[in-house]
Amino acid sequence: MRERFDLQTNSNNRTHFSDDERGLQFRHRLPHLLSPPPPSALFSLLSLCSLSQMASCVEQVSLETVAFMELAVHQATLAMDSLEVPVGCVIVEDGEVIASGRNRTTETRNATRHAEMEAIDVLLEKWKQNGLSEAEVANKFSKCTLYVTCEPCIMCAAALSILGIKEVYYGCANDKFGGCGSILSLHLSSSEPLISGGVSRQKGFKCTGGIMASEAVSLLRSFYEQGNPNAPKPHRPPVQKI
Repeated sequence: MRERFDLQTNSNNRTHFSDDERGLQFRHRLPHLLSPPPPSALFSLLSLCSLSQMASCVEQVSLETVAFMELAVHQATLAMDSLEVPVGCVIVEDGEVIASGRNRTTETRNATRHAEMEAIDVLLEKWKQNGLSEAEVANKFSKCTLYVTCEPCIMCAAALSILGIKEVYYGCANDKFGGCGSILSLHLSSSEPLISGGVSRQKGFKCTGGIMASEAVSLLRSFYEQGNPNAPKPHRPPVQKI
C-alpha cells in the first residue's frame, strides 16, 4: 500500500488551503522567509539561477508554493524513514493536493518507482476508475502542478512532458540525472518526433527550481552520510562521527 501524507484530508485524498488558512499557518514564518537564506541554500540556488536571475527566482516563491513544497518534503522524510532515497512529491490541481508520492524503489525492487511515477500512477488509476477518456486525462494533467524535492530525472521529466503537466517546482538540482536543465532540458518543447507520422507527443512545461533547496539537500546528505544499507556491497561506509 502506498504511503500517504498524514495530514488532515478528506475521503478524496485532497488537502485544501484557503487564503485565511494559509495566512494563519504561515504568518509566523514570514521573518524566516524574508531573512537572507543560509549559505547552503544560496549555493543550491546558484546551481539553478545565474547571479542576475537569483533575486527574481527567490522573490517569486509564494507562501502557497512553500506550503506545497513542505508537503513534498514530508513525503521525502517518509521515504528516508523507510530507508529509501529521500525524495517526495505532491501533485496539485486548483489549489488542492490530489496525489502524493515518495521513492519506493527498494520496497518494490523496481528502479522506476520514483516519487513522481508513484504520484502519477495514483492519478491514472483514479481517473481510470472514474471512466475518464484519454483526452479527459490529458486535460486534467494540463491543469496540474508538481512539487518535488529534487529535480526530476530524465525518465520522470520525459513522462511529465508526455503527460503534458502544466508546471513543476523542485527543490535541489539533480546534477547526475536531471531532466529539467541539469543534464537534459526535457521541460522545453521538443521538435523531435516521438511517434510515426512525425508528430511529437512531448509538451513543454514551466519549471522552477531552488524551492526549499537547503531542506532537500539536507535530507539527501543525512541519508548518504549514514550510509545506504540497501546499496550493493561494497558500498561507501557510514561517516564516523567523533
